[in-house]
Amino acid sequence: MKKDAFAWRLMLGDPPGPQQELVPAEMREFSVFTENGVEHRVWRGHPECGADFTVEITLKSRPDGLFAARFAFRGYAGKAHVEEIRFPSYREPAGPGTRVLAGCHALGGIFDFEYFRDDPGATRDNPLTLKNTATSLNAILRPDGTGVYFDLRDPVNRIIRLTEFWLENGEIRLEYVHYQTLGEMPADTGEVAFDCVTGDFTGSWYEAAQIYREWAVKQRWATARTSPSPLREYDIWLWNRGARDRVVPPTLRLQTDLGEDARVALDWYWWHSNPYDTDYPNYWPPREGEEVFREGVRACRERGIYTQVYMNGVCWDMDTWNWREGGEEGVVVQRDGTPHAHAFNCYTHHRLAWQCGTSARFQARIREQVRHLHEAGLSGQYLDMIGVATDCCCYHPGHPHRPGGGEFIVDGFRKMIEDIRNEFGPEFALTTEEPTEQYMDLLDGGITLYTSVERIYCTPYRHTVPVFPAVYHGRNAYALFGNYALPDGIPPWDPLWPDEDRWQREEPWHRLYPHQFTTEFARCIVWGIAPMVCNFTEHIYTDPEFRPLYDFILEGAKFFRREKEFLYDGRMLSPEGFACPEHRVEFMCRFIFTKREDFRTVAVTLPKILHGVWEAPDGRRALFLVNCTEEPVPWQYGDRSGELAGFGYAKVPLA
Repeated sequence: MKKDAFAWRLMLGDPPGPQQELVPAEMREFSVFTENGVEHRVWRGHPECGADFTVEITLKSRPDGLFAARFAFRGYAGKAHVEEIRFPSYREPAGPGTRVLAGCHALGGIFDFEYFRDDPGATRDNPLTLKNTATSLNAILRPDGTGVYFDLRDPVNRIIRLTEFWLENGEIRLEYVHYQTLGEMPADTGEVAFDCVTGDFTGSWYEAAQIYREWAVKQRWATARTSPSPLREYDIWLWNRGARDRVVPPTLRLQTDLGEDARVALDWYWWHSNPYDTDYPNYWPPREGEEVFREGVRACRERGIYTQVYMNGVCWDMDTWNWREGGEEGVVVQRDGTPHAHAFNCYTHHRLAWQCGTSARFQARIREQVRHLHEAGLSGQYLDMIGVATDCCCYHPGHPHRPGGGEFIVDGFRKMIEDIRNEFGPEFALTTEEPTEQYMDLLDGGITLYTSVERIYCTPYRHTVPVFPAVYHGRNAYALFGNYALPDGIPPWDPLWPDEDRWQREEPWHRLYPHQFTTEFARCIVWGIAPMVCNFTEHIYTDPEFRPLYDFILEGAKFFRREKEFLYDGRMLSPEGFACPEHRVEFMCRFIFTKREDFRTVAVTLPKILHGVWEAPDGRRALFLVNCTEEPVPWQYGDRSGELAGFGYAKVPLA
């Protein structure tokens, strides 16, 4: 990488007024010197920020060929606050074949150049903004197999940060955004006080993940837990929603058909008295009454089925009856003075408002609800959004924290989790949304939806790659499960929503999109994620037309169970070197909040056999294969080759 492409920006302002940027070209002097092997790049003087205002970047070479960069400013005398440090700020020419690796969010993703050029055309005014909640790893991947690597080596890892990407004048731009805590007066000093590691490397997303892994697995969040997650033992998850008779009998049937040794986990949504994404955090009592709910939970627990239910761990409904009983005082206030809220539910249009980590009344309300559920016999509790959405700044003037960014949001939610854990004990599992470094030492696992990336984003230019499993798999701390795989393509419908918004006619979606379910389901298994089936209802196992898909589900759960020494306890190895025929797969981009007029499809070219290469703790290595099609498919890996039966699973020992 060229060092002159490695820069910084500062964003200055006084909330809620406009911001202005300060860039290196505005500084009066620039010098470079080397001392004790460390390169110092120094900018001095600014017409509005003072003659003594100094910005300094230090660059220190590392044994691996990368270098560690740090940033600091001092002597700032400007009238506006330094609200954001944007460092590193990097640019390089890009064209077809250039890709962006975003390992900072969810499992990890790759964005093709065309994503920035055409869909949606991310520009400086409309950048691709991703939260640094999973890892801090990102990279630019060039078509010749080389790339530029980035990560942040913050051992505390509780500050709010984002990464932004955009295309500008033919260049791909990357910036890490470090939000500052604001005092009564503008701070005269500031810094990024830990190593920002960057430099050229050769390889794919996997090689980038291994660079990060060497450091990451030694950090507090990866080493704090000394025993496996209690969720390790479960072979398959069901994401079922609604009434007891719709949720529980299919769960019991799946467990029966898998056999006595099988372990099934149930994630039960829409058990609560209120419509989904409405009236939070008011859940209790269950909508069918306590007796019916408790009987359903008991029926599952007696069969060894793990049972958790939905609760949102972050939001309070602004449009519900008790908003003024704690929601208003605890709300996250944005820089412009408005509540941080979003109407996820396009049917009820209620606005869910983020609660600050310092909101004691919200946390007490959540603990009260969890207490009811624990007493009802649940195995654990799901707390939505904590893992992926506690990344915001807060400017509420009445909160016991200074405005802007800081550790208070994450620290507050960590305290809530710790309080729940202390009250109910380690055997009561706690999970959240998506992989998360910031909470993985406290939580037992997380649902991940980006195995269904085409359904979510409906673009052929965005792809999920399993960065998080490649970094952390085999560790004790965090179990991953989930997708949005619907066997019949029909999402559930909450009967408490207005009926006029419901799709009035359904098609045989499983025939129109024959490989969507198998692809989303199989990705979990080869990536070491416990597979999930969404909206698993009676006709999936009673209708002969669905028998092939049901057999695929059963075999997948059994396969994952047999191979947990690799797929859960093991380490992911490079997937390179595998070949098989490809096919074009159409995906139906449909969720519970997708209205009929908004329905779209996207088509991408994928291998017919999905694969993963894994190493067990004892050193054995194996290739794992899943055929997502009905027909036999040939494959080759190094000097090995074979043919995999339609909808087949296979393990090929390597060493």
